Amino acid sequence: MFSFNNIVITAGEIDFNDQASPQSSHYEIRQLALSVPVVGNVSYLADEYVTPELSLLLNGADIHAEGQSKPFDNSLETDLSLALFNTDVAFYAKNSPLPLPVDVKSGVLDCEINLKYLVTTDQLPTLLVNGDFFLSDLVIDELDGTALFAMSALSVEVEQADLFNHEITLSNIVLCEPHLWLRRDDHGQLNLMRLFTSSEAQLEKEPPATEETDSSLPLLLVRAMALQDGQISFHDQSLSTPVTERIHDLALMVTNFSTHPEQQATLDLHMQTDRQLDVALSGQLGVVPVRADLSFVANGFELEPYYPYLESILTAPVAGQLDVSGQVTYADGNTQLHDGAVTLRDLLVPFSGQDRFTLAELQLRETSVDVNSLQIHLGQLSLTNGDVKASRLADGTFSVEKLLRSSQREANSQARSSQQTSKPWSIDLASFDLAAFRLQLRDES
Repeated sequence: MFSFNNIVITAGEIDFNDQASPQSSHYEIRQLALSVPVVGNVSYLADEYVTPELSLLLNGADIHAEGQSKPFDNSLETDLSLALFNTDVAFYAKNSPLPLPVDVKSGVLDCEINLKYLVTTDQLPTLLVNGDFFLSDLVIDELDGTALFAMSALSVEVEQADLFNHEITLSNIVLCEPHLWLRRDDHGQLNLMRLFTSSEAQLEKEPPATEETDSSLPLLLVRAMALQDGQISFHDQSLSTPVTERIHDLALMVTNFSTHPEQQATLDLHMQTDRQLDVALSGQLGVVPVRADLSFVANGFELEPYYPYLESILTAPVAGQLDVSGQVTYADGNTQLHDGAVTLRDLLVPFSGQDRFTLAELQLRETSVDVNSLQIHLGQLSLTNGDVKASRLADGTFSVEKLLRSSQREANSQARSSQQTSKPWSIDLASFDLAAFRLQLRDES
């Protein structure tokens, strides 16, 4: 039996040098204060709370903890409130016991959390957590110094997390001004895949776990989730002519995202690109089971800037502006498109020399697709103000064929000759309208 009373530490200081860390890190604890009014296992104290309080500065980060506990009672009931302010994320990332595939340049973490632990004679132990997390000014580079990710702020409000039972409810998640840099190298590998591959290789060095683990998803509910003013910068170096694109004004709002069975979230996404492409996506999304019912609109897609992706197939770029819209559903393993619409304006398809195909406008409406049934229904198709100029060349070929590179024509021929018998797609067209079309064919053979 013992009892200690009025344990107090004030103005404490601790210096610790970690010579084993990669950075030979130095840790400073200042303004250390600890208070424990009473703690003991004598009978009259067993049912009384121990109420410790701790505060300190750790490398400039303000840490405060207080709580109450019954360490000598059968319930082991414990409540702890922990607050951390101005925590330097970059410092601890550089001193990670495992090498990281990225370089965390900056970041500040603030959090206020409450933990509750309880054991009873008729129930399993519970550990409940709630509180707020706030991460600001995060900058992450690749190890060679190139930019990878940055954001101004991330806030997470934990309504309640039952950690032992894998049930988590988050009130709100807000991500402000995230910027992600994506790059494909000369070999076509995306920088994120290269980082993940590096991480997986590191994990493979660790001995495999022998204990069986539950692979089911935790029961997660996020009542509201928002991404504000996001950006994605993309550079593709794998092409003979590199392609650069930037997505900006990226905004995402999700409500009631859940991994609970038969629950669906509401999603609303909008973004623009520097080439004036405007994309909007909205609808419902379910996780267990996987299902989706989403409406989409994409206006202003310019074809010509993406010619480098078709340069190995086409001899010249195709120009035009494309708008698409529709509703996509996915359920029970089947994908369907409803109310599909396509508008193509100012199409220019060069053949050879002065031969070409121009089209003022193509419109396709009321289109549907059923992937499992291999069915495509084309509704109303109209082509307006078209002009086709083509020639039969001296060698007997047509100028239209010159749009495809010779290697691609040979590949298409071989593919047709070696194609195995399979169930064909069923395609039907409801109506077709052709207006103000001209055709000029010259025979040079």
